[in-house]
Amino acid sequence: GHWVNRMRKYYRQRNEGKQSTLKDNQITQLESVEGWRWTVKDYVSWDNMYDELVRFYSLHGNCSVPNKYPNNPKLANWIRHQRKFRKMQEDDKEGGSSLTSNRITRLDALGFTWKPSKVKSIQQAQQWVDMFNSLEAFHAENCHCEVTQSYDDEYPGLFSWIKQQRNLYKFMNKGA
Repeated sequence: GHWVNRMRKYYRQRNEGKQSTLKDNQITQLESVEGWRWTVKDYVSWDNMYDELVRFYSLHGNCSVPNKYPNNPKLANWIRHQRKFRKMQEDDKEGGSSLTSNRITRLDALGFTWKPSKVKSIQQAQQWVDMFNSLEAFHAENCHCEVTQSYDDEYPGLFSWIKQQRNLYKFMNKGA
């Protein structure tokens, strides 16, 4: 326990710009140890938020948490921080070290997107509009919106899209 506390103290000193005996390679070695944490609070809160992301993934099949996510604003904020810490690591800046290689591996396993592009969000928005237009066309032709898989040949993907929209609606209104 004493040695671990000393390492944490040296790490804090280093991050505060004070003289420290802790070297870059030692930090890397410590962070490669499964379960290593610089602070207990950091470890618990990171794992809790990771679990929240896993729950989101299990419901939606992706890690694309909206920036303004009313059901869990902390999760959206946590995701922004993970991306920021990764960018800091890539730019060799201080502060990115709280994102360990183990954490990166865990996020990667979920298909976490480190650099979401605006192009992707524009494409997704257009796809949503296209599917909505397809639903309107279906309604105009059939006078209802009860799309089943049997319509997939004429309206490709519409059944799945509607199912996804209903699931998102249920998820967003859960607890309301």
